[in-house]
Amino acid sequence: MTSDPLDLYGRASEWTLSKVVGATDKLDATTPCDEWNVRKLMNHMLDSALLRERSAWK
Repeated sequence: MTSDPLDLYGRASEWTLSKVVGATDKLDATTPCDEWNVRKLMNHMLDSALLRERSAWK
């Protein structure tokens, strides 16, 4: 297994994409966490990814 950060990020992104494809019809579905539905979870994931990307360019 590689420890190259870009490779790891790419693999994690591909895995995540495979899980969220087609989720548009499930955005209001519940998650195991009472405070979060699928929409909130996906928004959190996107916000976190954007924050990491912005941090990488500084």
